[in-house]
Amino acid sequence: MPDIDPAALSRPSVTLSTPPLSNKAIVVSAPGAQKITKSSQIIPARIDLEPLYTALKSTIPSDQWLVYKESTTQFLIGRLNQTEYSSRIDPILASPTGEKEHFHNQLIAAIYGNVTREMPDQGLAPGLAPTTSLSQDKALSRRPAMRANED
Repeated sequence: MPDIDPAALSRPSVTLSTPPLSNKAIVVSAPGAQKITKSSQIIPARIDLEPLYTALKSTIPSDQWLVYKESTTQFLIGRLNQTEYSSRIDPILASPTGEKEHFHNQLIAAIYGNVTREMPDQGLAPGLAPTTSLSQDKALSRRPAMRANED
């Protein structure tokens, strides 16, 4: 076993001194002036799944489409593992050109890509929607007021 020199393990001496201050002026902006958005906070737009879905659906016969759709749903919600899923859809996606498999891969990648993106705007729930529009409110406010006991 080699000998270890304890002096080599000691820390270098530390001097306690105040660091010099900078000559630069500190610029403070007013609160609420201009807010800078960090690039890590920018959320990309959602991927439009409709064209991918339509392209894939057009390449799969309708009798096989139901099996594909049900199997994919079951896989994405965790009711099928990868082996079970593959055994169901591989025969459906098999093609000499690989076109079906390509469309399938694009659709699945887009679905997973949308998981990290902003949820689409759902709008107001039907029960919460206002019953009158702004233009109707203005028209009602312009009507002369009804007087009591007027016949």
